[in-house]
Amino acid sequence: MLIEFSVTNFLSFGEKQTLSMVADKAKELEETHTFQPIGKAKLPRLLHAAGVYGANASGKSNLLRAMKVMREIVLSSAKDSQAGELIQGIMPHALSEDEPTEFEIIFIANDVRYQYGFAATRQRITEEWLFAFPSGRSQQWLSRVYNVDSQEYQWLINATQVKGERRELWKKSTRDNALFLSTAAQLNSEQFLVILAWFRKNLEVGATNQISPVKTFELCKHHEGKRKILQWMLAADMSINDIEFAEKPFTFDMLPNDFPVELKQLILQNLPNDAKKAAFFAKIKFSHKTSSGKEFQLPISLESEGTRRLFESAGVWLDVLEQGQVICIDELESSLHPLLTRYIISLFHNPEMNRNHAQLIFTTHDTTVLDNELLRRDQIWFVEKDVDQATQLYPLSDFSPRKDEALQKGYLQGRYGALPYISSPNWLK
Repeated sequence: MLIEFSVTNFLSFGEKQTLSMVADKAKELEETHTFQPIGKAKLPRLLHAAGVYGANASGKSNLLRAMKVMREIVLSSAKDSQAGELIQGIMPHALSEDEPTEFEIIFIANDVRYQYGFAATRQRITEEWLFAFPSGRSQQWLSRVYNVDSQEYQWLINATQVKGERRELWKKSTRDNALFLSTAAQLNSEQFLVILAWFRKNLEVGATNQISPVKTFELCKHHEGKRKILQWMLAADMSINDIEFAEKPFTFDMLPNDFPVELKQLILQNLPNDAKKAAFFAKIKFSHKTSSGKEFQLPISLESEGTRRLFESAGVWLDVLEQGQVICIDELESSLHPLLTRYIISLFHNPEMNRNHAQLIFTTHDTTVLDNELLRRDQIWFVEKDVDQATQLYPLSDFSPRKDEALQKGYLQGRYGALPYISSPNWLK
């Protein structure tokens, strides 16, 4: 469960900006749109979803990109990098290129609240910290700060709370360009493995056109899984009567005839398994039934872009809801009818579909979603660039909108900012 994410000095972000999933004290839609973390009565209620609006190039995508980069560094820094290599993904703001980029996230894993963050340049981790709240009170488990003068790290590892006799080994094994969290987890620290597992299994970041269809394909192989996919499609008003799924291994025949044999062999050897499975896409057919009862089939390649997108992503959406994960999607409405966008958001507010309190964070230009019946006022965020071309992230609640305020109208009229500036067409003369 995500509580809060902050980013500093990354791409269009300059000063620290924070996205919070903490619900305010408003009572509307409280039972469906918010939830109380289990066993954490001292924590405030959290939101099931949050949407981010803003003009093109205002920084919406950069917010999710920051979350993705943090996740990738946590998962890969200890195993994929070598001493002296640059840290991948660190891209400071143009006006602060010599300053470190900083990420911090507050979340709940295995019923424990954690506050974890790090600062990094392209060359090294300059700071890393971890606080845990196993009993409600803050415990500082880790502090690691690089001292420029001594060119050494100053360490604090809480020996009382961080269990294991290999703490010194974990510390010595942590390279300048790697995280202690990742290193300790790789060396089998049970406590840090819990945190690493949350990043790997509970945080999904991408765009609708980047969602892999593999989970959908896996479900379609089995009767019960295919039934779930059909229910998903029918609930979205897709007139699909059945799905024919024919599994076929990836072979040379799927590559163009004019490809050299050596190149085909190289591709076949190095293609990731997910990419090989994606070749099954062409072997899927949808059955449709007319009002007269006649049935016909269409290969998925002839279906609409929206139908394909909804089908391909179905496995991921169903998995996220079942596992109670956090999914962050850029341009949620891409190739989808506005009613389908609303449908996906509404699933996270459906107590029957979202029993494990999965959370959705999305960016969008679809103003029809700005609806008091679909989103609470505290679920809506905006991004806008200031005079220094730095992204500012702020919630709708900063404007104290009325409970019944027409949010779509107010946004399009510029009441909340975060709109593109469109000049007069006189420049065409």
